[in-house]
Amino acid sequence: MRRKMLSSRPFSAAFFIGGMEGVEAEYGLLAAGHDAVPRFPVYTTGGAAMLLWERERKAASSDSGRLADLRNLDDLRTKTSYTALFTGILETI
Repeated sequence: MRRKMLSSRPFSAAFFIGGMEGVEAEYGLLAAGHDAVPRFPVYTTGGAAMLLWERERKAASSDSGRLADLRNLDDLRTKTSYTALFTGILETI
């Protein structure tokens, strides 16, 4: 079902919210099949998304080519007005 969902149409971005194994599985499938699609785990929703955020933060901190991602990651860690947050992030990509 996840593979079908991720192959159903092109994606310009993906937000990952809460969850556990399913969220991590979808994140991994998207990363493997659509590496150019920006992925945004939302820390404030907890669960697997928080763990994914921590991995992304560590990767962005150690890769100078991803420094622009740090601002979005910081916003995903602190902001909870999700409509404004997601709209703002989408406008930057």
